[in-house]
Amino acid sequence: MQVIANVLMLPGEGIVYAISTVFKWEFGRVKTCFDCSIVASALLLSLTVLHTLTGVREGTLAAALLTGITARFLIAHCSRFDENGSLVLTWPHAVKKK
Repeated sequence: MQVIANVLMLPGEGIVYAISTVFKWEFGRVKTCFDCSIVASALLLSLTVLHTLTGVREGTLAAALLTGITARFLIAHCSRFDENGSLVLTWPHAVKKK
């Protein structure tokens, strides 16, 4: 919802938003790739430094995969582009004026 509303974002969301805006890539796909790369880095560092798998479990993997999918769904169903090309928050069952 931060992406649709275009409000202040945390660094993890902000870098994904910047990458998707600059390269004109879909936000949800960039989010999934970014989160999976962060999880892969955590796995690699854990195995390299600690010689065991620590701190990454099934919830971390699920969050990395599902956050981008959820973002894609919400952006597709709760937003639209206005005449300026900006993403605007809408609701799926908004009452339309005649």
